[in-house]
Amino acid sequence: MNGGGARWRRALRLFPVLLEDAALEIREDWRRHLLTFVGLVWGSASVVLLLALGTGFMGFLDLGVEKTGARWTAVEGEYTTAENGGLRPGRPIRLEREDVQRIRAASPRVALAAGEILMATTAESRAKTRATIVSAAHSDLAGIRNHHVARGRYLDERDEAEARRVAVLGAALARVLFPDGRALGESVRIAGSAFRVVGILEEKGFQLMTNMDLHDNMAFVPLSAGQRVAGRGDEIDRVYLEPLRIAETEALERDVWHALGPRHRLVPGDDEALRFDRVPDMIGGIRNVFVALELLLGLVGTLTLALSGVGVANLMVALVNGRRRELAMRRACGARRSDLLLQIVAETLAIVFGGGLAGIVLAVGICFAISALPLPPAVPDPQISSGVLLTTILVLSLVGFGAALGPARIAGRVDPSAALRVS
Repeated sequence: MNGGGARWRRALRLFPVLLEDAALEIREDWRRHLLTFVGLVWGSASVVLLLALGTGFMGFLDLGVEKTGARWTAVEGEYTTAENGGLRPGRPIRLEREDVQRIRAASPRVALAAGEILMATTAESRAKTRATIVSAAHSDLAGIRNHHVARGRYLDERDEAEARRVAVLGAALARVLFPDGRALGESVRIAGSAFRVVGILEEKGFQLMTNMDLHDNMAFVPLSAGQRVAGRGDEIDRVYLEPLRIAETEALERDVWHALGPRHRLVPGDDEALRFDRVPDMIGGIRNVFVALELLLGLVGTLTLALSGVGVANLMVALVNGRRRELAMRRACGARRSDLLLQIVAETLAIVFGGGLAGIVLAVGICFAISALPLPPAVPDPQISSGVLLTTILVLSLVGFGAALGPARIAGRVDPSAALRVS
């Protein structure tokens, strides 16, 4: 045990000196190392760039989820496929505003619930007219779809109860209709009816999921007022539900069936009568694709760097074979076999980490340059994170030690007496 500890302490003392010698050796014979060095620069840069791109895609997904909500389920009426009391299959199921209250009363698992209709219409101010999508919904929609107000307020329960003609505008729509920025309190005509602007939403930018258009381009009004303007009566397009806990999503869907089945005369087991669009499921599938993409990009980068490591190993084998006399003389002068092994490892690591660190610097510069470009909103920037850098350094270490293994074994087998007899 003591002998092993002494060898390790000696190796640690020698290693910095050997690294310095290795750097001098590389500098004196830099032409021979240049091609291998360039390969390492490109290999490590590839690892960083590809991992950064994968991390950027994951961040892009998380941001897209944050903008539109990650917990909700949308319920829509479809068509029956089973006969029920003389009612033929193929009957359309039309949801009603009261269905929202029925679901709330039937399920203790509901955190937020909002009925909604969408209208493709025009919004008109004194300055501009623009085609837009109008969402008429209960006030809970703000919490479900992560609408945050930049100025003014969002819709509330009194707006809904009194069918007030008030509207909240998306950031981009507000800029178009009111170029002077004075939208609050002003009147805007939606589908030919006057609404008073009470709020402006924070800008969301690109969204991963939309309702016919980006939220920035939409207007939001109370459901009751929107139904009157659209002449829809009590009919709604869908119900948004957010459970208290995501794990209760399936149980909440069963509660919806119990709540709406009697009113709409649904047959148990007629799964196509109601459609449930679960955002957690959609996000989970997309996330799995992004994780697979990140792993694939990391694997491609690692293989690129590994190929550079093969070049380093070949170079070091050639160098060791060309320095057999020098190595033999060192052995004859008292150098231990472990000293020669350590010397070759130090030289190999100096080459690998020299090229690798240069590649990391190059990749970071490329990432900053890409981030400065006016990229389309749907194209994520590559993200340099501590995880990306640590992974790259780990791969460099593995490549360095792997490339040193063969040349070090050759150096360790040098026979001093045989080598010294060579003229």
